[in-house]
Amino acid sequence: MADTTTVMALPFPEGSDANDVPADMQALAERLDEAPGIESLTSAEIAALSAGQKPAGRVVYNSTTQKLQISNGSTFANIDAAALLLAGGTMTGSIAMGGNKVTGLAAASSNGDAVRYEQFVATDASLAALGTWTAWTPSLTSSGTTPTFANVTAESRYTQIGDLVIGKGQVTVTAVGTGTYRLPLPVTPKSTATEARRIGFIQIDGGGRVGHYSLEQANGATYCLGVEVGQITPVAYIDATFAGYYLAYGSPVRLSWDFTYEAA
Repeated sequence: MADTTTVMALPFPEGSDANDVPADMQALAERLDEAPGIESLTSAEIAALSAGQKPAGRVVYNSTTQKLQISNGSTFANIDAAALLLAGGTMTGSIAMGGNKVTGLAAASSNGDAVRYEQFVATDASLAALGTWTAWTPSLTSSGTTPTFANVTAESRYTQIGDLVIGKGQVTVTAVGTGTYRLPLPVTPKSTATEARRIGFIQIDGGGRVGHYSLEQANGATYCLGVEVGQITPVAYIDATFAGYYLAYGSPVRLSWDFTYEAA
């Protein structure tokens, strides 16, 4: 045959060709057998196609990249370039789920991961727990003889968010003991090294008399001392003697303190 079609290179006879219908049909059948619908071409063969061989809508199989490609009239691009791949790929727009679920997610383990339902529920429960007040039982001690005291359960409460501890404590004293009082904390505080740290205030009252002190975490200790506000020297602490003064006006003596500090 003297000529072929531009796109698929299908052979066809011209008027000057010999009248040989069987040979013409055989040549056409063989060419169609080589390219049954979608032709397989290498990247190099695709690049070598002429302008007329790349009409818009022509689909070829790139045997080099193993991708189906479609022509826009001048160049070929992967058909799946605008599709959601089963593996890999990056979205460039939103996906409307149409009321359907996304299922089979792996558990989120790093920033940017989608969170599974059970992970969200667990996180939500943790958030709900933040700010929840927890009862605690202060254990009042002294540098000398331990006073006789009782915890005021309804007033001794705290909450912790990370390392931040906020709360209050209250005890009633009926026998003052001896020595400087040591006020407890519900969670072990960060060490103060060699410096005292003010973390709140404490009130002592009894028989209608009230005194206010600064609550200071003792040097390197996990307990606090009540330091009289405004004192320069000598430092005055809440101790059995001061408690005895209040107890003389009426029993019991009540110690109430609030605190905000960093946990260990």
